[in-house]
Amino acid sequence: MVLNTKSVGAKCAYFRKKILGKTQQQVANDVFIDRSRVSNFEKGTNTSYIILSWYITHGLLDTFSLRELGLYDG
Repeated sequence: MVLNTKSVGAKCAYFRKKILGKTQQQVANDVFIDRSRVSNFEKGTNTSYIILSWYITHGLLDTFSLRELGLYDG
């Protein structure tokens, strides 16, 4: 299975903005990183399990299934 980082990032961006009403800066502050890393993650230009875990712990899987995120193909 190949992770489609653009698809995952886009879904995370949607979840952050539309469901949680949070900014990239708020996510960055929560995980002690620069906002640009959150931006790059959401654009699909980098992979960060720390950022992804933030989305999961804030309810991402209540909105999207693992299959919809491309994290499970079984």
